[in-house]
Amino acid sequence: MSEEARRITIGSGTVLRVMLAAIAVFAVANLLWLGRDALFVAMLACLVGLYLSFWVDLLIRRVRMPRGLAALLVLLVSIGLLIGLFLLLWPTLKEQLSTVREQLPRALERVSNWARGVFSSMGAEGVAPRVDVEQQLQQRIRQEAGGIIGGALPLLNTLVGGVFGLFVVVAAGLFLAVDPDLYRRGFVRLLPRPHRERVNGALGEMAHTLRWWMVGTGISMSIIAVATTLALWAIGLPGFVALGVIAGLLQFIPNVGPLLSAVPAVGLALVVEPSKVVWVIVLYAAIQAIETNAITPLVMKRVIEVPPALALLFQSLMAIVFGFLGLLLAVPILAAVIVLVDRLYDPPEGTPRPAGRRA
Repeated sequence: MSEEARRITIGSGTVLRVMLAAIAVFAVANLLWLGRDALFVAMLACLVGLYLSFWVDLLIRRVRMPRGLAALLVLLVSIGLLIGLFLLLWPTLKEQLSTVREQLPRALERVSNWARGVFSSMGAEGVAPRVDVEQQLQQRIRQEAGGIIGGALPLLNTLVGGVFGLFVVVAAGLFLAVDPDLYRRGFVRLLPRPHRERVNGALGEMAHTLRWWMVGTGISMSIIAVATTLALWAIGLPGFVALGVIAGLLQFIPNVGPLLSAVPAVGLALVVEPSKVVWVIVLYAAIQAIETNAITPLVMKRVIEVPPALALLFQSLMAIVFGFLGLLLAVPILAAVIVLVDRLYDPPEGTPRPAGRRA
């Protein structure tokens, strides 16, 4: 075979391999998209399992008992604490949530009137027609609430699907906490032998990172909820308990959550007493500054550091593609990917490790 024919043959084979690789990538991406319900449920189940396993390991070190019994005990205690906290806060929370729900449309109406006044002074009366802000807000909230889960996960788009999904997440998380090594070994056995040890170490490090991320996030959420509640109570803003709970829950979403939690507080202050708006903004900014510079470095010292710009871009991408659940799980997914890439492409012994990992 001539040299020219050999080059043509090699070129044709390369093109064929590229085409097959592109088809395989497209097929895998399409399969992942069709199975996104299961992927999100699996991710949530992993987070639940990692949370439970943290306390299970701690309990087993303190008291000798079967791991399955310890996992069930931790799950029941956690559910009991959540129910007890809910029953304790619900009377105050219900009343204050009603206050926030009633006053927020008025705040938006005031902002709308101010905007119409600005447009009117600029000679653009027709640019901002008068609308029923409260009605539009309620309609928008209903639409967004309906699309938060259903838009990304059709399985959870109904009440039955939601209950079933919650049961699957909790049950799978419990099984993962009972024997996490069983599932890791099963996954590793699917891989070729030369790569098993490295992948097994990467999965173990990823689980360690996400476990401490869950614990650190829980601590941060609790601190933010208490600090926000006390700060808003100190300045006399109504609905301080509800707003504090909202701030604590949204702290689970880094970067975006703190901004979202400040919106209802600023709106409520705008209606109740406009002079308190500045105080509310200053308090939220101060609490977040303390959380970012003091609380997070302390409680997240065992977690890999996620670059803020990369986290924000990945959150935006996940929110666009998967909606609210994508935004909710963006940071733990990104942290897991960073750990896997860092561990699987580990530099040789003696090479300095890149900055960004926290021991």
